[in-house]
Amino acid sequence: MSKSKKMVPVILHLILLLSTVCLWASNVSAATNQFRGVNWADPGDNFQSGIVLPSGLSSSDTNSSAAAVAEAVMSEFISKLGANAVRLPINEATVAKFWSAYTGVIDTIASKGTVILCFWSNAHSAKPADMTAYWNMWKTVVDKYGSNDNVYLEIYNEPNAYSKADLGNLYNSWLTQFATVPKGRVILDGTSMAQNVPDIGSDSRFDGCLLAVHEYSMWGDTSWTTESQWINHFKGYVGNYADRTVCTEWGGPMSPGSKNGVSYGSLDYSQTPSNYFEAYIRGITSQLRTWNMGSFYWVGLKDGDWYSMTTKSGSGSSIALSIPNQSGLERMQYSWTSTPGTGGSDGGTATGGAGGNSGGARDAGADARGSGGTTGTGGVGGGGGASASGGAGGTGTILTGSGGASPGGGASGGSIAGSTGSGGGFASGGRTGSGGVSATGGATGAAGAGGQSSSSSTVASGGAISSGGSTGGTNAGGGGASSSSSPAGGSGVGGASLGFGGATNGSGGNAGSSGESSGPLGCSCSTGRSSGSAEPLVGLLLCLRMLAWQRSRRRT
Repeated sequence: MSKSKKMVPVILHLILLLSTVCLWASNVSAATNQFRGVNWADPGDNFQSGIVLPSGLSSSDTNSSAAAVAEAVMSEFISKLGANAVRLPINEATVAKFWSAYTGVIDTIASKGTVILCFWSNAHSAKPADMTAYWNMWKTVVDKYGSNDNVYLEIYNEPNAYSKADLGNLYNSWLTQFATVPKGRVILDGTSMAQNVPDIGSDSRFDGCLLAVHEYSMWGDTSWTTESQWINHFKGYVGNYADRTVCTEWGGPMSPGSKNGVSYGSLDYSQTPSNYFEAYIRGITSQLRTWNMGSFYWVGLKDGDWYSMTTKSGSGSSIALSIPNQSGLERMQYSWTSTPGTGGSDGGTATGGAGGNSGGARDAGADARGSGGTTGTGGVGGGGGASASGGAGGTGTILTGSGGASPGGGASGGSIAGSTGSGGGFASGGRTGSGGVSATGGATGAAGAGGQSSSSSTVASGGAISSGGSTGGTNAGGGGASSSSSPAGGSGVGGASLGFGGATNGSGGNAGSSGESSGPLGCSCSTGRSSGSAEPLVGLLLCLRMLAWQRSRRRT
């Protein structure tokens, strides 16, 4: 066969591959729901020229005493709110005069979750009084935390003192001066009071940066008593940039109070709205959830503020927080689509070690590991862990889609967590053998205990797409168990187990690390996050790609 003819299958293969990649890319949607945050604020005001002291801190604090306060507060935020992130104010005076103590706060929170450090000017509608001091402040912050992945930097809170052009130039100057900071950890408020995200999001200089929006009832109308009115208002602020926007401030009354001469008792956010506050809270939380948008409630703790989600008692390391409005807490938690479980028991037995951490631990993988053993039949989370990282079988094997409200989660409450089936993450002899790596609970499927060696043929007899189905299932994980006769043949076509990730599930399902086939073109189709219905077509293209490659190899 001539070289030109030999090249035809290869060219077809490349065309199919490029088509698949382009189609996949067009259907991927980002989200910022890793942030389950609250603000921690100065009981006076964060807008000031002096040192900002979030509730519980004192100007006489040292690094160790400030760290003790932060340990108490953050532990309460985690256990009572389910938060994993805190937004803290900074200004020139705080960094210049209180930095040693304040880093005790920042370091403590960063060791437990995520921190946003946000610059506040000395007053609304005020630019920095001294730009040299402003840049010196940020240099100190970046030198300390620029390489810390748990610390995000919000350049300017509610920059309404700047025009669109001037704000863009300020942001660009910051990014130029501190180019070593990854853009993915830089947060840029929209223009005005962080109300116009498209003004900044549409500027290509800021591609890769996160964006920030604020939304409050005072910017709407007291006559708006339906959720849809607030949802539409909120959408106008964000435009088409929800996939990289974080709502760093939103909030409403959690304790009795008055506004505009009207007194409000304890508001009930669990019912059909009877006033604009209730409609606002319900509308905003619903839209945040729809967008999978991370947020920072205003305010998690601020003494004397009727919006505060918590009230404080005690001092120093003895600080305790209580919840004044349970319905408000529940709406905040509802908005967080990566909300962890609230409990759960330890995992079951593991071969050679204890069963695993209790459910409800924070996400990002820290909660997803058993404390010993190799196959952990119970895994992590019990009935609790609903975090995005899911449960795990024994040491380090992590399953995605561990239940709850997490995007693509399986059964609610983390019932999937950590069950990798008999034999743990790998079957006896192959990657798709008994137990496999299915996210559907790891049931021992009929994928064949032999796994990856199909000694007699290059294409497993079950066909390119296993009998489990090409679209996964409503559980969206595991991607269709391989048929009993096609557990990943020697050349990786059979049993590819293309779990197309729950196309019936809107936001996708975690497509369960399926089909880690052993052949040279084995396909690991974890496509479950896509929100569209293109996954079956993606799978078809992948199959065609592999078949074209197989055909070319046979001819040569």
